[in-house]
Amino acid sequence: TYRHLFLLLFLNQIQVNLMLKLFWPAMFVMNRLPYTYKFSLISVLFVCPIVLLGYQLWNQLERDIRVTSNELEGIEIISQLNQSSFSANEYRDMMMARNYDRTDEAAQRIQRAKAVVREKLDALDKVFANSNLLLPAHRSRLESAWRKSIDENLGAALTLPEYLASYGAVSSETDKMIVEIAKASGLTAETEPQLSAELMLYLEKLRAVAVNASLLRAYADNTLNTAF
Repeated sequence: TYRHLFLLLFLNQIQVNLMLKLFWPAMFVMNRLPYTYKFSLISVLFVCPIVLLGYQLWNQLERDIRVTSNELEGIEIISQLNQSSFSANEYRDMMMARNYDRTDEAAQRIQRAKAVVREKLDALDKVFANSNLLLPAHRSRLESAWRKSIDENLGAALTLPEYLASYGAVSSETDKMIVEIAKASGLTAETEPQLSAELMLYLEKLRAVAVNASLLRAYADNTLNTAF
């Protein structure tokens, strides 16, 4: 028992000596400073970690704000693209039924649908003119798809899928861009499990169902001459 106690005292003395050697420079400085400077130095030593921690928290907050801002902008762009796609689908379906409905009323409906699509694309370009997500390349692709979709001089030698690809060019392009914007905005990298699952359900499952249903409707408008 005494040997154990002596050993503990010996180890404790070694630790004290190490601590004294470690803090000797600080003790040397503090012993030579007046009380005013001592308190000032101690205050600075306490403030420095707080300032450093505050700086790190501020940087983290700025990163979180940027991520959230990108995600919100991505959601807004996707919403606008969905609206444009819906209008483009209606125009495409009317054009697919055009061969079976050459009435003036049908032509007027097509012109109105065409004007709505053009209006939606112009609004998208105007609202997100300074966006870092909707890039000039995206705008160029949408414009090319628009010109392709309004070309009515396709001739009669094309197959049904080729007509669908032409009149539905805007729909196809907006569907591709929705996925691209979701990735660029960080929506596909969401870390919250429930929200991430819901986003993946929409992007990977529900959108595919909606696109396929839209294509079936376009084929039906052509083959069955479904009236609008």
